[in-house]
Amino acid sequence: MARAESRFADIHMDFEPDWMRFFDRGELLAQHGRVYRDLARADRRHGLAAVQSTAEAINAFSPQNARSSVLNEVGLCSALFLADEPEQAVAVGVRAIEHARGIASPRFSTGSATYVTTLPRISECLRSASLRMP
Repeated sequence: MARAESRFADIHMDFEPDWMRFFDRGELLAQHGRVYRDLARADRRHGLAAVQSTAEAINAFSPQNARSSVLNEVGLCSALFLADEPEQAVAVGVRAIEHARGIASPRFSTGSATYVTTLPRISECLRSASLRMP
């Protein structure tokens, strides 16, 4: 991934084809987040790196990248669960639900929406469990 960072730093968008211009620093960081999430599914030690990369990606997106931001909020939610931060994961997931309501995209009516809509149930379970803990 260090090589991807280095190569990305050498890109001059003025010389890239129009279709490539969407791939900015936020997209690069989002890809890093996806890689670290995949690694964290096998080894939780990568969870923190997944959280960091995905959070940086969200911060790097411009307001015009609302869909990418929301999709990465869903990724951040997943990364937080993988990093054993369920309370933060639920908070981010709830925020993703709110942000997704303003986005018209088929991707929200399929996988991402299905994942995000489970968060209220997860939140309720966490709240219920915390009430029972001494």
